[in-house]
Amino acid sequence: MASVCATALLFVCLQAACPGAQAKLGEDFAKYKARTAKGLIAAGERKNGDATNYMFQLAPDEKQQLASPGYAAGVTITAVNGKITGQSMAIRPGNNPIMGGTMAAIHGFAFAYEAIGKPLPTAKPQAEAQFKAFSDAVTQAFFGNAQNLKYPGFSGLITISRDGVGNLVVVARNPTLAQPAKKPTG
Repeated sequence: MASVCATALLFVCLQAACPGAQAKLGEDFAKYKARTAKGLIAAGERKNGDATNYMFQLAPDEKQQLASPGYAAGVTITAVNGKITGQSMAIRPGNNPIMGGTMAAIHGFAFAYEAIGKPLPTAKPQAEAQFKAFSDAVTQAFFGNAQNLKYPGFSGLITISRDGVGNLVVVARNPTLAQPAKKPTG
């Protein structure tokens, strides 16, 4: 997937910081929601014990639709006590599997790095190497082999997989943030 076309798309996307869905694990949910109001369309919320799952669709992008008609992405943010403890992005690659898959890898790359607080690389050699490694994990996920990525110095865990209908799913979580505060005993 990391072709010349992907590299060109990568730098265009990284320069624009792939706006729309990025959140950082541990970030205040209200600040995230205010910051992303223009790029996300609310799609519902669901309580699950102490956690609340907030679902969003990414606003459609005309250039993405031209590259791969039907390309779409949605985000679920999990918050406990107002702090983001986990998030996932589901990406439908659309009708052009090559371009859609490449865009999914780029979107997933920016999403995962932002989630764990890892700065996106700005130097071309580092960006190409890091994107190639991430893209290889995406390719494996599309083949049905889920991948877990852990980056040295960053506490979040990234899981990349494919759902039952062929969408790419990128999950970012930090198990230490997901633990609800212990209630005092007796």
